[in-house]
Amino acid sequence: MNAKNACDLQSIIGTPSTCDLIKYVENSMIPNIPVTRQDILKVEDIFGPNIRSIKGKMTHTKQKNVQVNLQDIPQEIMEKHGEVTLAIDVMFINKIPFVMMTSTKDMKKN
Repeated sequence: MNAKNACDLQSIIGTPSTCDLIKYVENSMIPNIPVTRQDILKVEDIFGPNIRSIKGKMTHTKQKNVQVNLQDIPQEIMEKHGEVTLAIDVMFINKIPFVMMTSTKDMKKN
């Protein structure tokens, strides 16, 4: 029954992460709550991690752009394709890397 109380508590106070909820309980930041660290850990064992506490908390850091020296590109390719902008990133899904690319071609006006 205390595991259910811990689950309800996590939802009521805004779905903090399991680590944060344990800190709140251990430091008596939430008074008069009959929930212990073991109750909170039982909830995670029974139901798994609280999805609502995970969503929206992952951050993306902007990486520096890579500058290409145009002298490294053969003249034949430059004549055929002109100015092309590539955006390339690596995205991980279940620890499997995927290369994501998009390109735009700047059309030269004659």
